[in-house]
Amino acid sequence: MMDIPHPSKKIIASVEGAVSWLENHKIEGVKLENEKLENGKNNRIVVQDQHAPTLWGRFCDLETGKIFFCDRDGIKKSTLAELGYNRRNGYNWYTNKPTEILQKYPEWLAKNKLIKK
Repeated sequence: MMDIPHPSKKIIASVEGAVSWLENHKIEGVKLENEKLENGKNNRIVVQDQHAPTLWGRFCDLETGKIFFCDRDGIKKSTLAELGYNRRNGYNWYTNKPTEILQKYPEWLAKNKLIKK
């Protein structure tokens, strides 16, 4: 939406809402690492790291706003560690893609002569 020239009030509100949501749901201070299991397989774990790049959860509970994970049974889990091996290691539960949007946002504001709210 930030590529649309001369954005309408609705588009501006949508972009600002999305940026606000991203800012309020970012995950800082953790990163993903792989540890070696006894059988030689990699196991994905979440570790504390104050210098880690910002992440966002792939799924967010619409009622609580908290990230969640789930196995094939569809039951929500609150941590990656609660998942079975295949789901924990075979799916990207975290993403850093929204960083691109947040980096582009100040340019978009300036280009459209808008003031950050």
